[in-house]
Amino acid sequence: MGDGNSTLWPFKTVFITGANRGIGLALVKRFLSLCHPPEYVFATYRTLETASELKSLSEVNTNLNLLELDVNNIESFDKVVSEVDSKLENRGLDLLINNAGIMDRSKLDAVTAEGMIQVYKTNVVAPLMLTKAFLPLLRRSVSQRNKDDSSKTFIVNMSSGAGSITNNTWSAMYPYRPSKAALNMITKSLSVDLADEGIMAVALHPGWVQTDMGGSNASLTIKESVDGLITVIGSLDESKNGGFLDYTGKTLPCISRSDMASSGNYSDQEKALEYVKSLIRPFPDFPIPGIIFRDICPVLYDCNALRTVTDILTEHIKANFAGVDAIVGLDARGFLFGPILSLNLNLPFVPVRKSGKLPGPTVKVSSTKEYGKDVLEMQVDGIQKGQKVVIVDDLLATGGTLQAACQLVKDAGGEVLECVLIVELEELDGKSKVPAPCYCLLKF
Repeated sequence: MGDGNSTLWPFKTVFITGANRGIGLALVKRFLSLCHPPEYVFATYRTLETASELKSLSEVNTNLNLLELDVNNIESFDKVVSEVDSKLENRGLDLLINNAGIMDRSKLDAVTAEGMIQVYKTNVVAPLMLTKAFLPLLRRSVSQRNKDDSSKTFIVNMSSGAGSITNNTWSAMYPYRPSKAALNMITKSLSVDLADEGIMAVALHPGWVQTDMGGSNASLTIKESVDGLITVIGSLDESKNGGFLDYTGKTLPCISRSDMASSGNYSDQEKALEYVKSLIRPFPDFPIPGIIFRDICPVLYDCNALRTVTDILTEHIKANFAGVDAIVGLDARGFLFGPILSLNLNLPFVPVRKSGKLPGPTVKVSSTKEYGKDVLEMQVDGIQKGQKVVIVDDLLATGGTLQAACQLVKDAGGEVLECVLIVELEELDGKSKVPAPCYCLLKF
C-alpha cells in the first residue's frame, strides 16, 4: 500500500512503546504525517526529561497522546491500559507496537546472570505482558470491524536480525541475541493463539540503524529504516501472520535448516532448497545501476544451507556422470563451491581466474557479462587432453562467463559435460549462450 500517503491507513488507533527517541520517535512522526493519519496515536516515554521532542509534537497534533511508561514496571500496565481505554471512549486498539528494548553486547567472558535477566525482562517479558494487558482492547478492535472495512488488528514486535539463529555468524551480544530469538518465538505463539480471533502478530527487523542503540557506523539512516517499516506495516495482512520480516518486507530465517528438517518442516530436497532460496538477498543497482545483484553470502554463513547445496550438486554429478575427470571452478564464487565438490567426488579442482592472477603459461579467452568484459585464463596443465569436466559457478546470468569458460576447456583439449550452478536468472536467458548443458538449483 506504499507509505500510506495515497491509500487509507489501515490502523485508526495505534499504541507504541519507546517513542521518545530513535525508531520509535521516527515512527510516531511518520504516523502523524500520513495523508490519512491514525485518529489516536498513543506514544510512551520513560521520563519526561528525555521526551522533549515528543512533547513538542503533542502540542501541535491533537491525535497524539503521551503516556509515561517504564516497561520494566509490569505492575503499571493495567493503569496504562485503563488510561488508553478512557481516551478511546469504547474504541478498540488496532495496532500495538512493542518497540521499547535495550541492548547488551556482552561477550562470553563478560556476560553476567544479572545482565541476561535484565535484558530478557525488558525485551521479552515486557512485550508479552503488555500484549496480554491490551488483549481486551485488541479484541474490541476486531469486534468493531466491518466486513468491508480495510482496517486490521495487529501486534508488531520490534525484533532484530540478531535474533536469527541461522544468521548468527559472529560472537558477543549474549544477552541481546537470545532475547530477540525469544521474542520471535513469542510472536509466533501469539500468531497461533490469536489468529482465530482475528488478531495477527508479526516480528519486524528494522535493519542496522544509526540510532543510540545501533551506533553511528550502522548501514541505515533512521529515515531509510522507518520509510521501509511504514510500508511493511501498512501492507500487513493475514499472509504475514507469524512472520519475521525486515524493513523491506523480506522474510527472515529464525532457525537453521537442520532444525526445520528435524521438526518435519524441511524433510525433502525441494523444501530444503526453498529455505536456501529465502537466504539469497537482492541488492538493486549493484555493482552498477540497473543490475540486481543476488547475494549468496547468507548461504555461506549458514553451514546447513551450504551443506544442502553442495550435497545436492554432489549427488547430481554422481548420478549423471560416471566419467568426470575434474571439477572446474570460476573466479570467484565458483572457488567457494567447487573445492567442496572436488573433495566429495575425490576429483582434482581446476581454477579459472581473471587475467593476471595465475603464474606460468595460461590459456586465455575474453568474456562478456551483464556489467562489463573480462579476460579469463587457466593454466595450460590444468586440464589434460581428452579429460571430461564439470564447471561450477554460483550464478548464471547472461551466460558470457560460462561461454568463455567452456571455450577455455575446449582450447585445452577437454570436454565440458555440464555446468552446475546455484542460481539462474531466467529472464536473461543465459542458457542459450552456453555450449553445454546447465543444471541450476534455484531460479529467479
